[in-house]
Amino acid sequence: MVSIKLAPETRQDSFVDLDEGVFWVIGKGRRQRRVPLGKSARKALDSYVFARSRHPKAGSPYLWLGERGRIVPSGLFQGLERRCEQAGIARIHPHQFRHTYAHKLVQANVNDADIMYTSGWKDRGMLMRYGASAAAERAIEASRRASPADRLAE
Repeated sequence: MVSIKLAPETRQDSFVDLDEGVFWVIGKGRRQRRVPLGKSARKALDSYVFARSRHPKAGSPYLWLGERGRIVPSGLFQGLERRCEQAGIARIHPHQFRHTYAHKLVQANVNDADIMYTSGWKDRGMLMRYGASAAAERAIEASRRASPADRLAE
């Protein structure tokens, strides 16, 4: 996340394409993929980029800037920790967002291949691993939807 640039300087850069509304991300094995932004994320990113243009370090190629310039991994961890404290919730590790992303897409019946592509996974095992943290919740909801007793009452 912290390596994303406003525009690519080389073919090996992760960057944001504001026109298309995607992040071009370089993952493991130096494989590049597109990760789409939802409508609210695009709107927020547009606002951020506008505000960023007035930052003293706006000339930096990196998208995310803090008070002193480019945000580095430790800054991402610290910022997330601070937001958790402000919200009064338990600490969240940034990697948990990947688990939540997979869970929410599976829950929304998104095709496994599409989830694997945007997540950068080559095999279905990774989808199962990342979605496992919420598998019980999905199974209970699916059972409720397909309840044989409820279907008799119809």
